[in-house]
Amino acid sequence: MKESGVSPNVITWNVMISGCIQNADEDEAMDLFQRMEKDGKIKRDTASWNSLIAGYLHMGQKNKALGIFRQMQSSGFLPNSVTILSVLPVCANLVAGKKVKEIHGCVVRRNLETELPVANSFIDTYAKTGLIKYSQTIFDRSSKDIITWNSLIGGYVLLGYADAALDLFDQMKMFGYKPNRGTFANIIFAYSLAGMVDEGEKAFFSITEEYRIIPALEHYSAMVDLYGRAGRVADAMKFIEDMPIEPDSSTWAALLTACRIHGNIGLAIRAGENLLDLEPGNSLIDQFIFQAYALCGKYEDASKIRKLEKENASRKPLGQCWIELKNTVHTFFAGDQSSDILYSWIQRMRGKVEGPGTQYGLCIEEEQMEEIGGVHSEKLALAFALIGSPVPKVIRIVKNLRMCGDCHRTAKYISVTYGCEIYLNDSKCLHYFRNGHCSCKDYW
Repeated sequence: MKESGVSPNVITWNVMISGCIQNADEDEAMDLFQRMEKDGKIKRDTASWNSLIAGYLHMGQKNKALGIFRQMQSSGFLPNSVTILSVLPVCANLVAGKKVKEIHGCVVRRNLETELPVANSFIDTYAKTGLIKYSQTIFDRSSKDIITWNSLIGGYVLLGYADAALDLFDQMKMFGYKPNRGTFANIIFAYSLAGMVDEGEKAFFSITEEYRIIPALEHYSAMVDLYGRAGRVADAMKFIEDMPIEPDSSTWAALLTACRIHGNIGLAIRAGENLLDLEPGNSLIDQFIFQAYALCGKYEDASKIRKLEKENASRKPLGQCWIELKNTVHTFFAGDQSSDILYSWIQRMRGKVEGPGTQYGLCIEEEQMEEIGGVHSEKLALAFALIGSPVPKVIRIVKNLRMCGDCHRTAKYISVTYGCEIYLNDSKCLHYFRNGHCSCKDYW
């Protein structure tokens, strides 16, 4: 192009930046971004910044994407709806609520909130940060499409508000909106949370019979969760056997959770073996099958799995969590012994929390027991939040692994003893603790 004497314009530069960073050539993309004004004599526009932001998100580098967004603002460039729709999903976690509010303020100033995709994204993001009241407020004052309804219904399901989700579903139909695939995935989970198996079955069969939609894997997984949460593990297994499509990891994982909670060792092994076929080398599944084999007396098989587990031990992730407190995010690691004050508080708490109950079935955790690997990160984070004064009304924590049964019981105890609400998002689900109860209903 240059050899032909045609000068690149801003669109040319933006496309080149986007192409480089989408192909993981970060250095070349940044070089082009810097050179376009210096060498090309072309002023950057909002799309130039959007190209970098989208590219970093494509590469999974969320912090760098947010850093570019901050630079964009400090450089005097105003974000547009494309910018907002790119950045908001990065903030869809419990410790990013302050950032979401800042972006929302920017959106209001730019009068972008009236754009339906932007409003829908805020409804979804606020719910994932635990701020469902903000989601509801935006929902109430927005024009609506099916995504608007699905976003709020999904938010209520995420936080364990099954009744609110089902009420909203009824309102949606009353206003003439036709449910789609996303609606039904959320609604079956809502029925599961509410323990309404018959209604969940009717909703599933109506997908095909009434709405002429072909169910997808997420609908089948939701049905396995529906049966499993109700203790109907055999029905869940039969449902999987009758599926017209091959079950995926999420389907077998839903069955495995049911077997773990309800103590069905035989089906647990079957679910675990199928998961291992789909996810070879998954140390968590290795560990679970080892325990299940041992409980069944299959010590020869257990020894094989134990060998695999030892080989994978070095790859086992370290428990880590992040807590947002007074507008600052703090990080904690399992086994960190740098604070005697936190350890003393945790030791005093241990004697007050009830021991494990039978409802936890087969004990399988994603990280080492505290007797081996040290105090889990979420307990350190909770201690850090509660040692100070005054006690925060709301505690928000994100964890990289599934929280164990003991930490779960501790969070329930703290919520009722200290009168606070705890949002804890682990690798399995979002737990909302209040008055000694959790939104997952001890099923995760």
